[in-house]
Amino acid sequence: MSSATAAPTIAVSSTPTATTRPVAYRVISSVPGRATVSPDGKWIVALTRPSSGSIFEAIQLFTIDGAPTREFTDIGVFWGWLPDSSGIFVAPMVPQRAPPLAIVNLDGRVISTELQLSHQTLSRDATLVVAEQQEGCCVAIIQREIRVARRDGSGTRTLVTSQMPPPEPQSVALLGVDASDRAVYRDGNRIARVPLTGGAATTVANSADYARVIPGSTSPDGAAMLARGYEPARWFVIANDRVTAWDDNLGSIVEDGNPGFTKTGPAALWVGPHTVLARDQAGLLSTVDTLTNARTQQAARLLSGDVVLAHHSGTLLIVRGGVVVLLDMRSGAVRDTGLDIRPDSGGAHGAALPSGGFVLSSSSATYRID
Repeated sequence: MSSATAAPTIAVSSTPTATTRPVAYRVISSVPGRATVSPDGKWIVALTRPSSGSIFEAIQLFTIDGAPTREFTDIGVFWGWLPDSSGIFVAPMVPQRAPPLAIVNLDGRVISTELQLSHQTLSRDATLVVAEQQEGCCVAIIQREIRVARRDGSGTRTLVTSQMPPPEPQSVALLGVDASDRAVYRDGNRIARVPLTGGAATTVANSADYARVIPGSTSPDGAAMLARGYEPARWFVIANDRVTAWDDNLGSIVEDGNPGFTKTGPAALWVGPHTVLARDQAGLLSTVDTLTNARTQQAARLLSGDVVLAHHSGTLLIVRGGVVVLLDMRSGAVRDTGLDIRPDSGGAHGAALPSGGFVLSSSSATYRID
């Protein structure tokens, strides 16, 4: 079983005077809706309706300022950005199981791999790609392996084979890659890890509680992971060489409201290298260090139905009843952007820019919020 959770410590943040000063926004007229910003905040990918005779949507690449750069056609279905922003994952075909994985570099070069698009991610140095492997189809999918290949698509090898008996069809789940470039995974009731370069796997924890654990997200620095368990629904924290159940006294984890192909369930919204956002029953926010359980109370509250899309320097980008607002966690100030994306608010995608501000994309348009 997992180790006991340390008692949380609470620090109260300062509460500067609140302001409701409006926020400027502008339409990025050259970029259509259904756009996604690269993790480094330098590029935007948008999807356009298929041209006559094409079975795939065109994938358009723009700079963050909206300058058209390249269009990718008939290469497959967009599946998300590589974590290092060097390209995009695409599915050249979509069978009735995890599709094959291909990479399109920003220069348009297509790299085929023998991996699949199933919880795929990169090593910390971006030289290796790792993903789950499925066999069979439809309701008879078998998932008992994790495979790894070089970034150029070569050198595919099996990294993990389930130790569970064959009657268990989907015993393996890739939970993430940690700061030491180890694949952390669930095999039956066991949470284990193995170096991506190869070697012996080591068990981190073993419990029947982990039998239905799936990925929840990895902290930006790789020091912690959140995994999601089902039946009952609950969170687990993988950090400090142990697995612990999330302490409900810390509040409920605030989920990342962005849609995405790669999400199989709730994902946490990280607001620091290994810090997540939590809320109490009244919506009052706090930040929680997943390594120490130190909790810092904030002045801001979330309302029921708020969809949190991004965080930057203590400010949250939120869709509130179809209207886009910015919420200052430290003061509690709500700043109206004047941007109402109804009826396209469902499925909106937001991202924080390293230089400040946000990009938000609805199904019909893309906006810059400063």
